[in-house]
Amino acid sequence: MATAYSTDLRSPVAFATDSPWTAETLPNTTSKSSSAFRFGKLQAGCELVITANTAIAIADTKSITIELLWDKSATGSFSNSRVIKAFSASGSTLNIAKDYVLGRIIPETDVDHYCKIKITATADQSAGKVDAKIYPVA
Repeated sequence: MATAYSTDLRSPVAFATDSPWTAETLPNTTSKSSSAFRFGKLQAGCELVITANTAIAIADTKSITIELLWDKSATGSFSNSRVIKAFSASGSTLNIAKDYVLGRIIPETDVDHYCKIKITATADQSAGKVDAKIYPVA
């Protein structure tokens, strides 16, 4: 279950102990989005890292796309997006090991305060799980 975050911009940014996703099940031929969390407008001070919590197998000709969505409001439309990483299997099953870094992003200056993670799968990927954590950039 996704963690609820404060909508007060004065509240501290969540870090790895308050992850947007922990052992989140991947979608079954659909898209799934996290709850809104504060991540944008941090002057490159934080990085979002998405990792495989379990092994993930993407069947031949199928894909998974991970995106960052953002808006000025925690309850906004989140119509702005950027692809973090896309995985496509071609010719055989693409096997991704547990703990593999699926994607990482430091928000650029156009990314607003509130963000969501969106994962789209073109096949049933519900056997796989992912973690998404925010880390300070050293």
